[in-house]
Amino acid sequence: MIPTGNHFWDKAGLKFTLSPDGALDSAPSWSIDPPDIGVGLTPAEDGLSATLFVDNDVASFTVTAQAPVDNPSTPDLESVSESFTGSFSHSKATSLGGSFEEIVRT
Repeated sequence: MIPTGNHFWDKAGLKFTLSPDGALDSAPSWSIDPPDIGVGLTPAEDGLSATLFVDNDVASFTVTAQAPVDNPSTPDLESVSESFTGSFSHSKATSLGGSFEEIVRT
């Protein structure tokens, strides 16, 4: 499952929160792709959430959290991960647009 969304960087950062459906062997690790796009990613101490703040106008990104698991019922499953994709853009005007309206004199 990959949730997606668009957000305005000049209004707020984002907080991603994980909801594992069972125990993890250790705290999840977080990464962002592409890695050098001017986005700050700060995981919480327990690894179950992370905040994302943007330093510039970014077209799109993918944030991934990954955690090791050792589940006896699924021995081939060594880790679980979740990815979130989205994009940031500025909310300032990029065009003026306009229209004419007929005014009738009385």
